[in-house]
Amino acid sequence: MNQKENTRRDFLKAAGVGGAALALSTLLPAGLVSAADTREAAQLRSVPNVASLLALDTGALQDGEKILVGGYYSEGDGGEKLVAWRKQSTRADNGGTVHSPFPSASQAGRFEVVHDGVVHFGMFGLFDETKAADDAFLAMYNDLSVRKIEAHSDLLFTRRNELTRSQIELDFLGHKVVSYGIETPPKDSPTSAVFSFTGHAVGTGYNYTLKNDMPEYFDVYEVNDSTGFVIGEWYQLTCDVNPGGSSDRELQKLAQVIEVVDPTHVRFDYKLGWPLAAGRRINYQKYEPITDITVRNMFFQGNGRPTTTDGGSGSAPFAFEGAVRCDVYNCHATQTFWPMIFRRYNSYYVNERCSLQNPVEIQVGGTGYLTQQIGCMYGVTRDCYAHKMRHLTDFTGCAYSEVENCHAIGDNMGPFGTHGQYEHDLLFVGNSGLIGLTNTMTNWGRAAKNVTIKRHSGCAVLVQNYVTNVTIEDCQTFREDGMVYAGMIKANVDGLVIRNCHAETMLMLSQYGKRASRPTLLEDCTFNMIAGEPFGRIGAHVTSGEQLGDDAEKIKSPVTFRGCRLSKIDGNAFHSVGELNFEYCKLTGASESAKPIETECSLLRLTGCEVENVGFTLTGEAAQAVRCDRGTKFTGSSAVPAIAVSNTAAPVSIDFDSITFDRGESGVLLSAVEGSKLSRIRIVSSLLLGGKSHAYASCYQKNTPGLLSNCVLSGYRPGALPEKTLRSGNLELR
Repeated sequence: MNQKENTRRDFLKAAGVGGAALALSTLLPAGLVSAADTREAAQLRSVPNVASLLALDTGALQDGEKILVGGYYSEGDGGEKLVAWRKQSTRADNGGTVHSPFPSASQAGRFEVVHDGVVHFGMFGLFDETKAADDAFLAMYNDLSVRKIEAHSDLLFTRRNELTRSQIELDFLGHKVVSYGIETPPKDSPTSAVFSFTGHAVGTGYNYTLKNDMPEYFDVYEVNDSTGFVIGEWYQLTCDVNPGGSSDRELQKLAQVIEVVDPTHVRFDYKLGWPLAAGRRINYQKYEPITDITVRNMFFQGNGRPTTTDGGSGSAPFAFEGAVRCDVYNCHATQTFWPMIFRRYNSYYVNERCSLQNPVEIQVGGTGYLTQQIGCMYGVTRDCYAHKMRHLTDFTGCAYSEVENCHAIGDNMGPFGTHGQYEHDLLFVGNSGLIGLTNTMTNWGRAAKNVTIKRHSGCAVLVQNYVTNVTIEDCQTFREDGMVYAGMIKANVDGLVIRNCHAETMLMLSQYGKRASRPTLLEDCTFNMIAGEPFGRIGAHVTSGEQLGDDAEKIKSPVTFRGCRLSKIDGNAFHSVGELNFEYCKLTGASESAKPIETECSLLRLTGCEVENVGFTLTGEAAQAVRCDRGTKFTGSSAVPAIAVSNTAAPVSIDFDSITFDRGESGVLLSAVEGSKLSRIRIVSSLLLGGKSHAYASCYQKNTPGLLSNCVLSGYRPGALPEKTLRSGNLELR
């Protein structure tokens, strides 16, 4: 036994005339110990343990008399407490904060712990994980005079405790909680945690059919009669289901009444993220949330591998349903089944400095998460880490939330994700690990918007399906053995902005929908390519074993690359019928024989670019235009044409203005196969060093104009030009 324990035991044994006063001051905060208390402590009765307390002659005790109990089983064992004799009390004996000395529960008189709101498991004689702590916990938790419960040792819980009381703190002080032999939960029940904090519906909700369109980011909602709404009350707001899927809802939130605007309008604390058309229905369900819960400093060990994929006896520590301002700090878990922290209909919450390692199941949906959040908003997850799990954090139908400085090892299941049920206004900053947005299909809507990812590092960034207005900044992806998407950035171009990012293996852009008003921009990035893989693609294309949805279209939105480097290009198509702009970029082929980029864009524009050992081939049905200007250079020694027109059904116009072509004797600036149509060819103010252009005369229509003017030609062979071609001001060097 250490010196500290000896000192405490000696001190408690000495609790008598002076010792009792000192003991009282250690059991109660200084603010609760008055001068009168200190004087009265000289008369304080003391007993060594609970058994001695229950053996006292209660007839000799005064009502309210205080007794110092030196320990639960023996003095100094950690169960010391101060109790008061309450002569008229008939409270139930709970073995810790209330003791009855009588065999009959109906007989009045109880010893009740004197406390300032802070109690602990030692008061119940619990000092390790050999005895279940559920009853003791519920006795403390349901006592409204208790504001904080502390654990001073490891503990065992064998039940799934449903908790409805608000305003309490649980501090496990770094001790372990185990759940060996815990009861079997209902099937598919992630809320059946060891500690399940739950609010409840009040009365019966009602459906209201919108008379007018409700635009996005409005917080004033139509109601039938606003007189029934009171400022400060909470409601579950749920819209009807879209025909796309069983859970395809834009609105699923727990929101608070902020203002009664007029007889038919109420303001809530949630700006609707997605528009609802007139005729859609909103269900208003009054709700009493559980509030102001704090859990901190726990290490949780789950119940081992479950017996079935439905959970069996698998366990997890926390579930919060219908919860407001309920936070988890510095809690850590292993061997869990359902999410370590499950949240549904939560608002204003924090998960901080938590971790999850090696959950027992990660293949079944919903299992092995650090935190899962459904219909939540105003949440923050920060400074968390997870290893070999399914998701570190996952959002389903959530809004206005942030994930910061969180890190994951074991990327193959996607540590950071959104489900695709109309999430919006989310921020991921300073994290590491694979991130994937809208990873599920039509049942949930496949949509999200206004998501920002900053300073992220991971094996992949996957922004799929109908994700609008995504910003990706200062991110990098890297190779990882055995990962299908390793090193890739995949994104929907609808309002996409990517800045200062690096994709080690591939950039893949697609288009689902066209909701965004802002242009698509990729700026100051570096992208490596995989030979033959399109970096602008459609749904029918299979990439690395993954099939996009059939509703992915050819890209229609204008896409601009600015200041980017695209390397290892070799047959990488860009399936777009919109504009494709490269501004001050460098495009480099994988080799001198690298295959060209295949496009069918309405406009392909190269401004101030360097294009080395690679070219573009134009195909397709619609009219197209190519513009290369402002110092664009075609360099290297490749014989692949810089611009090739191949089997285009509609005429193509070609403009070269202030370019440099320097690919040696075998270089080809422009090639047009027989059967193609050229509506215009214009080469002005350019430096053409060697090489040639080749187009069949039949490619030019009768009135196709041509212009070769103010150029420096050194060994360049222009080939056939239209009949109406103006040549002027050229300098030909021999």
